[in-house]
Amino acid sequence: MNLSFYGLAFFGAFAAMQLITPLVRWGALKTGFMDVPKSEAHKQQSHPVALGGGIAAMIGGAAALAGGAALLALAPRLSVRINLSFIEPRVAWLAAAALGAGVLGLYDDIRAMKALPKFAGQFAVALIAVELGGARASLFLPQPWLVTAVSILWFMFIMNAVNFFDNMDGLASGAVAIAMVFFTLVSAFNGQLLVGGFTAACAGIAGGFWRFNRNPASIYLGDCGSHFLGFLTALASVFVTYFHRDGAGGMFQVAAPLLILGVIIIDAATVCVIRTAHGRPFWIGDNNHISHRFVALGMSRARAVNCVHLLSLVFGCGALALLWGNLWTTAAIMAQAAVLSGFVLYIQFGARK
Repeated sequence: MNLSFYGLAFFGAFAAMQLITPLVRWGALKTGFMDVPKSEAHKQQSHPVALGGGIAAMIGGAAALAGGAALLALAPRLSVRINLSFIEPRVAWLAAAALGAGVLGLYDDIRAMKALPKFAGQFAVALIAVELGGARASLFLPQPWLVTAVSILWFMFIMNAVNFFDNMDGLASGAVAIAMVFFTLVSAFNGQLLVGGFTAACAGIAGGFWRFNRNPASIYLGDCGSHFLGFLTALASVFVTYFHRDGAGGMFQVAAPLLILGVIIIDAATVCVIRTAHGRPFWIGDNNHISHRFVALGMSRARAVNCVHLLSLVFGCGALALLWGNLWTTAAIMAQAAVLSGFVLYIQFGARK
């Protein structure tokens, strides 16, 4: 499983974030780049908190990319086990799309974009990743245009889902770190060394930032960070699930990202339904997330975040069984996921302040 390779990718990115994040926070404090509560219903902090977590994550991503390139250059034997010709032409486009996602979120942090231009920017980023970066989801559909459309919508949905999920200290960064660990395990068992290194580095970036973002947070992701991590999460889900060493993905593994990202997906879907049902725009933040429901049940905000992370771990463990399972195993795992989803929905719609 090349544990040393994955460990180097994870701990290298994690260590880089320990150096980068305090520097970015210092710059945010010096320049006044702060998240200031302005009576928004979904913002609960009592004092301004530094923004710029997304900038730190992007710098960490650039450092991880440079480190990975150096590692491959210094260890040419790795190219024997990795089909580099498959990914090399696409790396530049995927990196550009990731940068575009972060820059789009950063502009929103500074200028507070309207919904339509923001969605248009997300569409452009997703289009670059899918059309030029080749990050298409193999959904076993005969129409290529439909696969492209679904892939673009998937990128846009996950970017927004992670953005919505960033509603409490450490929630989104921790959930992304957990998801990336499971994506690394899946890729390791599938023999996807390069993809596993990418997801391990992403886990290090998210986990390294979580150390500063957990309750009480000293720095926030902002839209910049949630867009950047959301893009990386969507990209990881496509690569891990649909790109395999033999060029073909298994039918049952299509469900893996749905389980690994289950809590994030369910939370985004339910808050959109709740907001729409009450005649509010689905993109306007509120206190209807699963984390807020746990708080409504009497938990502290820190404990609510821990409970959501535990749910993410349970969903992710179920996804690992799909690597070896047949139809019946998949059916059992999906039934378990349905019960867990029902529990989440019960909390979402049943808990009231």
